Amino acid sequence: KLFSADPLVNKTYEYSTHGYTCAAAALEKKTGKTFSKLLQEEISTPFDVTTLRCENLAVNYDDRSKIYSASNNGTFSEITPKSLSWKFAGGGMESSATDLARFGIRLLKGDIISNASLTTMTTAPDNAKSYGYGWDLGTEDGTKVFAKGGAQPGSRAYMRCYPEKKIVIVLLCNTRGDGVTDLGRAIGKELLD
Repeated sequence: KLFSADPLVNKTYEYSTHGYTCAAAALEKKTGKTFSKLLQEEISTPFDVTTLRCENLAVNYDDRSKIYSASNNGTFSEITPKSLSWKFAGGGMESSATDLARFGIRLLKGDIISNASLTTMTTAPDNAKSYGYGWDLGTEDGTKVFAKGGAQPGSRAYMRCYPEKKIVIVLLCNTRGDGVTDLGRAIGKELLD
């Protein structure tokens, strides 16, 4: 009911939380396993990125950050995370910055999917000039770049990859994270110089 009247893919192939939620449901149906179990068995454990997991607020992990809201006067208040269990594949995962960077490196090396599949994923289809399959696309100083950001109240994640240079930048914030994309670009520019 939540998204039954919404399109799962828009005209420019841009990201759809609900599209990824349906893809996860199809994987669960086909394998008989939960998406959380699939993520653990197929990605987290074999590629040694064990903090990359579906967020389960019922489990207290020592490595999970508290999240905060920031007021205009510069003070911070801890907030209770919202359950994202309804959209694991579309934005309900958590990870440490180290494991997310390690995931990106393994992705660029062709360990997780083939280099040909990564190229397809990070190439704009049809007329979508700056968006591939799940990634924002572009170039910086003539170097191909793909990136993805995500957010929920009290947190922000951003990953930026330069496949030709084998550079991965990961930024995580436990507040609203204003400016994270710009910071990621600035770091990338410094690393390319």
